[in-house]
Amino acid sequence: RPYVRAHLLERRLGKGWETVARRFLEQGQHGVYSFRPSLDSEAAVRDSMERDPLTVEGMTKEKVLEVLLLMLNDRCLLRDDKAPDDRFYPRVRLWQTDSYAQLGQDWQVKLKELHDSYFSWKQEGLFEATARDRLKILQTSSNMLLVGEDLGPSPACLPKVLADLSIAGLRIPRVTGGPPRAYPYLSVAASSSHDMATHAAWWESLDTEGRTKIWNDMEGGGAAPEECTAEVARHFIFKLLSSPSMLALIPIQDL
Repeated sequence: RPYVRAHLLERRLGKGWETVARRFLEQGQHGVYSFRPSLDSEAAVRDSMERDPLTVEGMTKEKVLEVLLLMLNDRCLLRDDKAPDDRFYPRVRLWQTDSYAQLGQDWQVKLKELHDSYFSWKQEGLFEATARDRLKILQTSSNMLLVGEDLGPSPACLPKVLADLSIAGLRIPRVTGGPPRAYPYLSVAASSSHDMATHAAWWESLDTEGRTKIWNDMEGGGAAPEECTAEVARHFIFKLLSSPSMLALIPIQDL
């Protein structure tokens, strides 16, 4: 169940917390609150707020709804619908919940270990089988080049699956690091992507240490420039175009 207590309600909703509690919650023993049975789902809470909007001092109805949904999802474990009393699964990033914050350190450590194992090695077999099936379908559905975004946290099986299916991965200096001359042929070199800041904005946001590391990776020589001048941008683009990658993509905003 969601972790809902009076002090958390007051912290989230201010002086008007009791108004919200009377409508959406039931109070149990020891100051424990729970959502009313008819209002214990996101759909039910949204529907109630649409039919009869509720505001409290200093908060719009949209903000009240946001807080209610956050409280509804404030739990560390999720029940298995088929075995609700026997099986539980960790929610993603459970350490960001108040439920987690209120636990003792020993329980926090155990839950974090459970979370990390559940979302990593315990699912590797499923990740690999699912990836192979779905990527094969994508490969045969179009004559376009399929590129896998293998940046950031990813299953350990991902490099092998992409290699086995001859699918190129991404190589972006700010994420992957290392010199472009070391990029594999089965990759796409790029200066940025659709959801990143432009190359110039990113470069000028780095501190001295960060710029120095990237500049060395890009084999720039000398001190790393603070400003992303045309010469700096040209150097990055030249290195990417000269890499062994089968393709280089330079977004127009980085030119």
